[in-house]
Amino acid sequence: MQDIGEALRDARLSKGLTYEYVSQIIKIRPEFLKAMEENRFDLLPGAFYAKNFLRRYADFLGLDSDALVESFNELEAAHEQHISAAANTVSKGHISPSFGAIAVALVLIAAIAVLAVRGSS
Repeated sequence: MQDIGEALRDARLSKGLTYEYVSQIIKIRPEFLKAMEENRFDLLPGAFYAKNFLRRYADFLGLDSDALVESFNELEAAHEQHISAAANTVSKGHISPSFGAIAVALVLIAAIAVLAVRGSS
């Protein structure tokens, strides 16, 4: 199946349109059009705008905007699941101080204590 960006790019190129031309007509900045064609939705100002821009761009190009927005929603859901899984891994205590870090801290505490005792004599 063709991805979102590829569908947009192919449709634009098949019509011989430039980013600048499309931008003037549908009032979406050329860099946002390019970002959508590169599937870089993270460069857009948020999911609400991404869906709106995607729908306007797809409609202008004669594509099925509902299907593309649905594909975008699926990508967003998969991304959210990935983020949630990563957060769960961290919260389950998989990140803990290593033995080496604890040993270094103990050596530093001992060194400070020795210096304090020598300084007070």
